[in-house]
Amino acid sequence: MNEPDFDQHKLRRLMAEALDGEIDEAGRRDLNKMLEASAGARCYYRELMDLHARLHLEYNSGREVESMPGSLSTRPLEQRRAARRTRLTPWLAAAAAIVLLAVFAWRDSGSDPQPFATLETTHSAQWGGGNLATSMGSRLGAGKLRLEQGVAVIRFDSGAEVSLEAPVEFQLIDAMNCRVSVGTAVANVPDSATGFRIETPSAMVIDYGTRFSVSVDSDTGSTLTQVFEGLVDVENPTTGDVVSLRAGQHNSVAGLLNGPVIDGFNEKFRTRESDTLLLGSQWTTLESCKDAYTGYPLDTDSEQLLYVKHGQNDFHRKAYMGFDLSGVRPDEIGSARLVLQFEPTGLGLASHVPDATFGVYGLLQSDIGWDETKLRRYNAPANIKDTGAGLVSDEVNKLGSFVVKQGVQLGSFGIDGEALADFLREHAGTTVTLVVVRETAEIAETGLVHGIVSRRHPFLPGPTLAICPTAP
Repeated sequence: MNEPDFDQHKLRRLMAEALDGEIDEAGRRDLNKMLEASAGARCYYRELMDLHARLHLEYNSGREVESMPGSLSTRPLEQRRAARRTRLTPWLAAAAAIVLLAVFAWRDSGSDPQPFATLETTHSAQWGGGNLATSMGSRLGAGKLRLEQGVAVIRFDSGAEVSLEAPVEFQLIDAMNCRVSVGTAVANVPDSATGFRIETPSAMVIDYGTRFSVSVDSDTGSTLTQVFEGLVDVENPTTGDVVSLRAGQHNSVAGLLNGPVIDGFNEKFRTRESDTLLLGSQWTTLESCKDAYTGYPLDTDSEQLLYVKHGQNDFHRKAYMGFDLSGVRPDEIGSARLVLQFEPTGLGLASHVPDATFGVYGLLQSDIGWDETKLRRYNAPANIKDTGAGLVSDEVNKLGSFVVKQGVQLGSFGIDGEALADFLREHAGTTVTLVVVRETAEIAETGLVHGIVSRRHPFLPGPTLAICPTAP
C-alpha cells in the first residue's frame, strides 16, 4: 500500500480536537494547511466527517444505526474509488463506539438536542413547514426549516455562516454539517470552520475556508456549486468522484454525472411559480402594447419576463414598456397607477442584493417607434449604455420609485401619484414609453436578476396602467 502524503496521526489528532471544540488557533492553522496541501488528507477528512454526520442523522431521524461506512483509507483516491473497505479501523471503531454511547445515553436521558447555531437575521422571511424556531435570535439544534420567501442567515457555532434564499428546504445536522434538499444556500466559512459540509440529494460539498453557493434544482435534484473565494471539493456520492473548485469556478452534479469544472459564474439557480395578480374593478386597465429589456443577449434570456439588474462591469438590464393611450382623454385621468407583477427569474443570488429601489421614468417624446424584438442597450431610447440605472436626463421625467425588500422576488409592485397622472394626461392620445431601472447595485458578483412579468406571459398580467377618472 502506498504511504499517505500527510501525517495521518497528526491529522487524526487535529480532527478530534476540532470535533470536540478544543482546537486552538495554531492547531486550526495546521489543519487548514494539511487540508489545503493534500487531496488524500481532504478525502480522509471527508470520510470521518461523513461518519460523524451519519451518526447525527440516524439519531435525529429516530432510526437505529444500521451499519457503519468503510474505514478511513489513506490509499490514493483512485484506489479508494475502486474498492472501499467494509470494516472500521480500531481507532475509528473506538471513536464510533464512544459517539454511539453518548448518543444513546442522550436519548435515554430524555434531554433535548443541544443548540449549535443561531438564526441571526431575516429579511422579509415567510416560513413554511419545519420543526425549529423561526424568530430572529433563536438558538437552533438539529432539525428542519423551510423558507418560503425572503432571506435568512444562520450562524453556526463553528463560525460558518449560511444564507438561505427562498424557496429553500434546509436541515441542520450539527455545527459542521447541514443539508439543502431544494433551493439555494450561500456559505461564508472562516478558518475556524474549515471542513464545513453541505449535503444535497446529489452531492456533498466540503469547504476548505471559502465563500460559495449551493443550489438544488427542485425538478431534477441536480446541484450547482459556485465558489466565490477559496477552495471546495464536490463529491458525487453515487460514483465517489470528486472535483475541486477554486474561486471563479462552478460545476453541476446530477445522477451519475459529475459535470466539468467551468470558469466563470452561472446565474441560473432556480424558478418558482406564483399567484396571479387581481386588480380592483374600479380601475380601467391598459396592458402594455409592447415591452422588452436591454442587455447582452444570453441563452438565459426570457420571453415571459423583463429582466432588471444593476450589476457589476456592464451586466445591466433595464425594462422598457409601451402603453397605447390613443383612446384616452386627459379629463379621464384623475389618478393612475402602474402595476408590475414580479416573478423569480431563477438568476442570481438574493443575498448579493440589498433592499432594492426601482425608479420609473417616462420618455418625454411620445410615439417612439422602438421595436420590442430588436431593443438592445445601444439603441434603446434615452439609455446610457454600460450603466445600471443611467438614462439621458433631458429625455426623461422621473415618475416615482418603489422598494423591493431583500429576498422578495414575487408580488405586485409599482407607483402611483400625481407625477404619473400628470405625465399620462400630458401624453393622452399617444403611445407612451415607461422605463424601469434598478437604482440599487448588487454588492457582489452574480447578484439577483429581478423579473417583471411581460405581456407575453401565458397566464400572468404584464405591465399594467390602471386609470381612474376621479382623483384619489
